[in-house]
Amino acid sequence: FGPLTYGVKYYLQVASTTSSGGFVISVRSKNNCADCLKNSILQAYPLPVKAAYSPDTIVGFCYTVIGYKQLYGNRLHAVVPAFGNGWDVSSLKIISVADSSDLKGEWKYLKNINVKGNLLNGFFYDIGNDNDPTNNLGDEGSVTTLWTFCFTIKTKNKLACDAGQKDLSIEFNTFSDNESGSLISTKNCTADKEYMLKAHMDCCPRASSSLSKTSSCDKIPDGEIIAFGGNSTSGYTYTLYNNLGLKINKVSIPAFTAYSNKTLVEGNYYLFITDNANGCTASLNVYVPGPISYYIQQTSYGCGTGCNSAKVTVTSTTQVLSHKWSNGSIGDNPKNLCPGMNYDTMKVNATCKVVDSIFIFNLPKGDANFRYAKRNYCTSEPFATVINFPSTASGVFSIADTGTTVGAKINPSTGTVALSGVTTGGRLIIKYNTGPPCNISGTDTLFINISPPPVSIYALDHNQCIGDSNFIFTNTTTNYIIKWYSDSTLINPKFTQGPNVSFDPVASSTPPYIYYVTQVTSGTTLCQSAPIILKINLFSKPIVDAGPNVTVCPGFGVTLNASGANTYVWQPGNFLNGATIANPVASPTVTTTFTVTGTDLNSGCEASDTVIVTVSSNGKCNVIIYNGFTPNGDNHNDFWYIDGIAADVTNEVAIFNRWGEKLWETKHYDNQNNKWDGTGPSGKILPDGTYFYVINYKDETLKGWVELTR
Repeated sequence: FGPLTYGVKYYLQVASTTSSGGFVISVRSKNNCADCLKNSILQAYPLPVKAAYSPDTIVGFCYTVIGYKQLYGNRLHAVVPAFGNGWDVSSLKIISVADSSDLKGEWKYLKNINVKGNLLNGFFYDIGNDNDPTNNLGDEGSVTTLWTFCFTIKTKNKLACDAGQKDLSIEFNTFSDNESGSLISTKNCTADKEYMLKAHMDCCPRASSSLSKTSSCDKIPDGEIIAFGGNSTSGYTYTLYNNLGLKINKVSIPAFTAYSNKTLVEGNYYLFITDNANGCTASLNVYVPGPISYYIQQTSYGCGTGCNSAKVTVTSTTQVLSHKWSNGSIGDNPKNLCPGMNYDTMKVNATCKVVDSIFIFNLPKGDANFRYAKRNYCTSEPFATVINFPSTASGVFSIADTGTTVGAKINPSTGTVALSGVTTGGRLIIKYNTGPPCNISGTDTLFINISPPPVSIYALDHNQCIGDSNFIFTNTTTNYIIKWYSDSTLINPKFTQGPNVSFDPVASSTPPYIYYVTQVTSGTTLCQSAPIILKINLFSKPIVDAGPNVTVCPGFGVTLNASGANTYVWQPGNFLNGATIANPVASPTVTTTFTVTGTDLNSGCEASDTVIVTVSSNGKCNVIIYNGFTPNGDNHNDFWYIDGIAADVTNEVAIFNRWGEKLWETKHYDNQNNKWDGTGPSGKILPDGTYFYVINYKDETLKGWVELTR
């Protein structure tokens, strides 16, 4: 069955389909032996009646963690309550938090703490007072440590109840520092079950007021309950039950008259108040106090079967005259209380005695034995970790004997040994000691071996073009054996390379070509280096197109157009205005075959294509003069191109400004070595503008303008 609710009496029926036979009932605490949280208690006042509260009721809760076993080194780090939709979370008021057990930090109620991607509000252990518990460990305690967190919260109003917001459940979740803090451990306490209070809201309005008066002594019926239902003109019917579910009385009271019962002994009572006008029933849990208020707690804990002490603390004005214990001890601080139930008879006055009890328990002697995952470790492994933890928690791990090992460090809470700093290998003896009162210990022995350094003769990433020869890796070392693994488990190598042995990883596998490569010292197979991850990426070659073959007149140029790659190199380059661009202008003097090699920048793969430029005088071959260029250094249209002018090796070209001043002139203008790039006398850069030219070409003089724009 599910979690039980305070204030509700339960009946367990044992039944069978046969008339005879045996059965077994097993009653246990909420959590099992594998949990970190051994026990917890929720106290509430007032208690719900029939698992229900009325609207606008303020309820006080105290949740106590009792016996938290720090399995795997996990300390208590957080207690997070989750409230049903019937609670007014905005009314939450923190009354008290637990004291720090290890005195390293403090417990706080914090909001919006990121726990594995979820923003949670709750009680967290904070070290450093930075209100960020995720960067610190939890509160280190023992199985005898008690952590108590108290708060009040109000139920929502009747309007919310009528709208269906009636869920008054509260779920308490505990988190270890491996779950919400900074502890790094191979195991945590995620299996711990939550504590769940199940309750709901009864939408009838709560009673206007109620109070109780103290009974004069234990079992003497002179305590009183007084209650006032409200302002219904039809009056109210009051039904009172004791904590055993037995009806005390039922009475109808006229309007505006209070209910009173003066014949009650100390204890809890359930009062149901029914409005005679509409039959709506509200409920109250009322406690009639006894002559004294007190609590009893155990103050010492032995190991095994020894006896212990306790303390009685009276919190009421009325004090206890004397204490007499069942073992013969007297006083409020009895000694020699042995495990089991112990009774205290408290004398309040000459005629009144109150009897109460406490169950005394000891710490189990337990078992301090533990075991690491294996006996031999290599320094290429980051940690040596405990897999079988001691059954007795709250002990300390330490290195009892280092032997010849240098540089090992241990986590005293988890036993995890950091191996990355070990410079000299050898034996390690690890000890676990629980300390008082039991003072038991256990040991385990490890052997730490120095691993060789990671493989350094191979690069990590290789790009291979489909169709090219495969990469061949040769072990050029003389003292290492190199192992190639196909996954990070480093089990069963794909290939083992001795010195001077070669390996083709592409021919030996299928895509993706990802290898984990380690090395071991020749002559031993005990320890291998930390792996390097070597990848071989296969890429297709680009499809490069140099364009169609073309024919030009002697002295004329033609623009070539390459495509299919990112960068290009043309050969031969002496007839081009740019050998490393996609669209150079080719001005060959004879028929020439140009080859372009294109490269894909992502893969580095190359491919080539050719184009034939045929030089022929057949057809019309007049000079073509262009009226603009942009000499800005972008390798595009950076000089004044005159198509076909090279056909006349005696040509002359002159450039003038608008005032007729000659700025530049040349003979044998050829668009390659001899060309105007927008400069004037002495190489001076001319400004943007319109310039005028005179060209002597063959038997003609050609005049016109050209626009220079940078």
